[in-house]
Amino acid sequence: TDGGEAGLHPSNVHDCEYAIGAVNFTGDSPVILMKDGPSLGGFVCPVTIAKAELWKVGQVKPGDQIRFVPLSFDAALELDRQWQISIDQLRPLPQSWQQLPVNTSIAEVSPCVLASLPASGERPQVVYRQAGDGYILLEYGENLLDLTTRIRVHLLMEALKSRQVPGIE
Repeated sequence: TDGGEAGLHPSNVHDCEYAIGAVNFTGDSPVILMKDGPSLGGFVCPVTIAKAELWKVGQVKPGDQIRFVPLSFDAALELDRQWQISIDQLRPLPQSWQQLPVNTSIAEVSPCVLASLPASGERPQVVYRQAGDGYILLEYGENLLDLTTRIRVHLLMEALKSRQVPGIE
């Protein structure tokens, strides 16, 4: 009934990819998922730290408090671009980016759902969700165990891999 050992709990049937920097709530303590953490799961990740801000996670120690502030998608991309220029030129980050602009209006934050397509014929419903500033989560079909949908997702993954589209890993 509970899956016993080895992660066999029924909730593990529905896994999704976690974005690096996602804040995962699996119990009493939130966990920031990095490259050395789990890559799949079904727990809630309500926020993802912008790629250019991940260095700060390495500075956190037990007992520290973290304050999250909304950052628009465009601002996150611009901050990452500025970091890359700074690194390439071995120069400090521009003074204007030393302190992130704090967006207090939720309207300035990109919506999570980028697009959705209704089911049509053999194709299930598809929802495209923003996951941080570097990931897009595709949801196919209903939240049910369906081998046909799972095969469809696998074939999409294989097609994307074979095309070697820059920026898609």
